[in-house]
Amino acid sequence: MNNLKKISSYIFISLLIWSCGEPAPTELLSDENSVTSNVQIETISNDADASINSYGYDSTGIINPFLKKSTIINITGVRNSSMGTIQNEGYYYAIFNDKDKPVMVKGKKLIGFKSKNFNSVRFNNYEAIPIPNKISYMDRMMVRDTVLGIKYFANQRMMRHNGQMHNFPFLSKVNFKAFVNKNSFVQFDIETPDEIVGKITFEGSRARKNLYLTLEWNALPNDNVEIVIARIKQNTNETEPLIKIRHNNNGKIKIPFSVIEQLVALQDKKIIISFIRKIEKELNFNLLDDTFITAQSIHNIKIDIP
Repeated sequence: MNNLKKISSYIFISLLIWSCGEPAPTELLSDENSVTSNVQIETISNDADASINSYGYDSTGIINPFLKKSTIINITGVRNSSMGTIQNEGYYYAIFNDKDKPVMVKGKKLIGFKSKNFNSVRFNNYEAIPIPNKISYMDRMMVRDTVLGIKYFANQRMMRHNGQMHNFPFLSKVNFKAFVNKNSFVQFDIETPDEIVGKITFEGSRARKNLYLTLEWNALPNDNVEIVIARIKQNTNETEPLIKIRHNNNGKIKIPFSVIEQLVALQDKKIIISFIRKIEKELNFNLLDDTFITAQSIHNIKIDIP
């Protein structure tokens, strides 16, 4: 991915990775040749020519990299924790790209495709509504917006039965049905992951320069977890991702706060740490070729910078 890069070799990161048994320290040198079997760390580029939506991080914590796929389906259960409160939500959407209609910036940079319109899209038999598929991108150091067409969207609050909202169906299946027209449709089930629940604790002191963040989550066998750390811009309250950690260990990682301190602005007061567990699949159907499906659980935790 063009707008992601490995942390430069001059930055040294010391992470303590807990494996089975007693904790054991593992030191990671973040150059291109220092890759461990269970941890990958990436910073997120602020390249002025990068398409902002190509990383797709928004206030829900949903991360959707720009994909050159004909069909993109995303199902996400989100838990938001802040100041002792917890809010839960579910998001569902589908985009049908027309790859014969690319959208270019400056005549050479591909930022997406015009979308196709379908007759109907349903998640668990609930009708998704068409909304603008708006993306943002950088052009001459300015953020610009454009609409590529529509995407079909639903959230958990829309999926009420007898006036009651159901919880997001973790560790289950969601039925997806799309009508190309009145006579042609495709239907299949999408497997959802178990819910991820994260926890953050601090150790040490920032004044003494020995402050660590300990991140814990409910690990599963053969787990594949991503952790995204984002700053919250003080003036706009927008979120900006800083680093992404891919991790398939067993649920505990310790990060020196100095790593984050090098990336946040002096005026920043809060950060968001997102724990992400996902299931990804690529499928092909007669009516939906080149299909990419993501079902994920996200736990966003907003914390004050100590």
